[in-house]
Amino acid sequence: MKVHRSNKYFVILCMINGVALFQMVFIYCRFLQSPVAVQPSSNTLYLGVQKSTTYLGVQTNTTSKAPSCKCVDCREDEICGGLWKGKRYPFDHTRILNATVNEYVRKKKIHVVISHCVHDLKWVRDFIKGFRLESIHVVSKCGKPVQGALFPAQATIEHRPNVGRCDHTYAHYITTLMHRKVKKGTENDSIVVFLKDDKSDRNQHAAGTWIRFGELIRIASSENGFACGCRPSRWSTYADRERLFKFNMDQYLQPIHKSKGYNISNHQFKSNFTDLGDFYNALPGLETPPDIVQVCYGGIFAASVSNIKKRDKAVWKKLRSLLSRGDNIQEGHYAERSWAILLSKPLQPFQVEALQNYKTRYMPRAFGGSLAHQH
Repeated sequence: MKVHRSNKYFVILCMINGVALFQMVFIYCRFLQSPVAVQPSSNTLYLGVQKSTTYLGVQTNTTSKAPSCKCVDCREDEICGGLWKGKRYPFDHTRILNATVNEYVRKKKIHVVISHCVHDLKWVRDFIKGFRLESIHVVSKCGKPVQGALFPAQATIEHRPNVGRCDHTYAHYITTLMHRKVKKGTENDSIVVFLKDDKSDRNQHAAGTWIRFGELIRIASSENGFACGCRPSRWSTYADRERLFKFNMDQYLQPIHKSKGYNISNHQFKSNFTDLGDFYNALPGLETPPDIVQVCYGGIFAASVSNIKKRDKAVWKKLRSLLSRGDNIQEGHYAERSWAILLSKPLQPFQVEALQNYKTRYMPRAFGGSLAHQH
């Protein structure tokens, strides 16, 4: 039987397309078995990790185990190696794209807010040296002149009543000023650094060291979205939530503040809150944090604007209101211990487990159940 030339070509074309289709199906099946998976709750790529996930709308199940930490206080583990002291976190590679981490960090738009009382701000110039800032805002609260502040032209100074100390300053900035400083459309690329007017060793009440400005920006640019200005030397930056929330303080050593020239109000120190947990629960619409949470002592930290804006504005307004009662008040110490919980990325279960396994004891009550490891 003769086959018409056009039909002959049609048969050959169908055979070629059939082979191509088989190859595509084969490649797709191999792709579903690939040893690289994406965390469902994160866009960070974890190499060498497999778990149930979705590719192109297709749910796949693999038999490999979920993410885990090799160590939490080492260099070799890229995911968890710096977790113990809050030194290092993964970066969101969907935002970095083809840039290096350093290039990504250098492109961040940096805003600084300073809570000023009596100290000379000359040290700030050296601290921020080498970085281009989008804005600097100083809130002066003790009726003293702002000295040593040779800031760029975009710097602004505001005078306010002395209530709530640095914590009230930060809540005030978030609720009333941040939207004016951070240009619309740059929120995902902006960092706010929160500073007190004194970063000297004598103002370091917890055992630790102040970290450099560049490190603050780098850590706040990571997935964690938060960097504590003080790195503890004897314990972790993480604490057991249940123990931390039981923290309370009956009084604060006022003579220390008098010697520094701070104004001490006549308001009663104690609040109506029984402990930190009671204070935290007074903030509206908050979820229960994980069993292990980050805590930052010292009142100096940095946070991504995107993390700040993840919280409903009602949270920040309530915090500002709670800190408006007076100068030397219990609520300020509760707020100090709440910033990291409010602004950092909550830990995932495998990170919580790794920290709990590495911990050998808890720090005393003054540091609210901070995790410690005895070598």
